[in-house]
Amino acid sequence: MTVNSDADRIGERVRRMRIERVPRMTLADLAGADLSISLVSKIERGATRPSIQTLETLARRLGTTPAILLGGEHGSDDRTRDLEATLLLALDDAEGALAATRGATPTADPRAVRAAALLALDRDDEAAECADSVLADPGASVDSRARACVVRAATHERRGGDVSAQRLLTRALDLVNDGGDADVAVECLRRLATIALRQGAIETARNLHGQATREASRAVNPRRRAQRLRAMATRALQDGDSARAARDLRAAIEIARFGRAVQARAEIAALGADLAPSSDALDSPNPYAQAASAILQRAPRYHRPTSER
Repeated sequence: MTVNSDADRIGERVRRMRIERVPRMTLADLAGADLSISLVSKIERGATRPSIQTLETLARRLGTTPAILLGGEHGSDDRTRDLEATLLLALDDAEGALAATRGATPTADPRAVRAAALLALDRDDEAAECADSVLADPGASVDSRARACVVRAATHERRGGDVSAQRLLTRALDLVNDGGDADVAVECLRRLATIALRQGAIETARNLHGQATREASRAVNPRRRAQRLRAMATRALQDGDSARAARDLRAAIEIARFGRAVQARAEIAALGADLAPSSDALDSPNPYAQAASAILQRAPRYHRPTSER
């Protein structure tokens, strides 16, 4: 790598991380009191290579590390942060998810997560802009486009645009209909049912509610989750990415084990109910039976394959 191309790449990363911050960081913000705006501008254009001290200052203000600005940890770090952002959003930590997407590569996946995080924080205008950029990207994955449709539908719905919201939610359902993200399907059906109810279309709302309920039941099935991860691992192997395939398979194993553990817990509770003294001999209700009933109602349906019985 030549000095010029190295400076170009560092400058490109610095500029991308600066303009992707919310609210957008200006050159003056990044320069602060100890760097000149002219120097930062030259660094972003690739006209000069920053010193180690300057690089550390820029990294600190951008919320990243000098190694990432240099590119040494760029690829793997971006992928890790994308996954971390997705996990944080699933754990209802929108602020954490938003922070994790800052400075990531400007691909559709982190932008879709960012849009959902912004929506959860009621920053609708920014969420809409981010979602639109995903929908305009021809290289965006099916799941990313579907999630962007859901975000955009939510922004329309909040402003009374039910017709536009319905159109976008239907589009998202079409995208995930063939093996896509079950969580997206559940969210689409739930929102469509709510809109139908608001419009007075009671039978349509009931039908959509029934579909949402069935889809949600399938979505929480650990076996189905594990099978989806296994399919992802197979695709990764076909693409020659054995490391990613191994990660997906390890995750599938953990989910499958979780499903077995939940089922075992329910069975143990049921056994405890059988071992408890007869409720006829007690004035108070049988606590074992109550616990067993509650656990069995909460436990996802998880059946072992025939070959394992």
